[in-house]
Amino acid sequence: MNFVRKTILIIFISLFYSGQVSSAKLPLDNLFWNIKDAKTIDELFIVASFEDGEETSFLIKSKVSEEVFMITNKTGLIVEGSEYFFNKMNKKSILLKNSSNKKIRISFADTKDHLAKTKQPAANKNQEDKPKVRTTMGYSPEELDLKEAKAIALGLGVPKFLIENLNVLPTRGKSRTGRPGWTLTNKFPSIFFTLTPFKEDDLILTVDGISSHDIAILNDHLKTKGKAGKFAVEIQRSGDLKMIEVYMR
Repeated sequence: MNFVRKTILIIFISLFYSGQVSSAKLPLDNLFWNIKDAKTIDELFIVASFEDGEETSFLIKSKVSEEVFMITNKTGLIVEGSEYFFNKMNKKSILLKNSSNKKIRISFADTKDHLAKTKQPAANKNQEDKPKVRTTMGYSPEELDLKEAKAIALGLGVPKFLIENLNVLPTRGKSRTGRPGWTLTNKFPSIFFTLTPFKEDDLILTVDGISSHDIAILNDHLKTKGKAGKFAVEIQRSGDLKMIEVYMR
């Protein structure tokens, strides 16, 4: 009888410890991210990333040629004659690898450098235009002006080179349920749609839950959160609601 009890006790202890070990899975990939053998491609840096459902896009710029291009987590990138594909990412960089399991890393743009480049001198208060009165109750009765549109784009962290020569504006629109928004029409240059997650005729409804027509509140929110933050942009596309996560640097 004692033998049976001891046997049951040993089995119970074995099961207990095996359960503890199996449930305590260590995130080794995250712990050893920084010491893995991956070459950093210094001449390239990421200025923005967009998450749209299962697809994540990265807007990459060359320091040498100033060329800008987009890759996704499903498309390849040719570096030094070899094609690399997305493997994983963290807050500082993305990791790509080729068919031979060789790894490279592309870093996000340095936030401090980005802020220094986009920072503009404060305007003379005597020369500033009086702020427009905007409704905070939803639909704005006035059209958006170019200065406001560019301020919001910069607040979201959209690269300056994409908007500095922009001379078109989104137009007022409403969702299928009557919610206010701004429509990105075909008057926008094609490069804007190529290098951002937006598509022609997208209706921008909210940013982090704030109506796109509540301009004053939206601007305050963008300034508080900063250019390096993540923003959840709600849009209507082809009649369907969609949420896009925008991460600009």
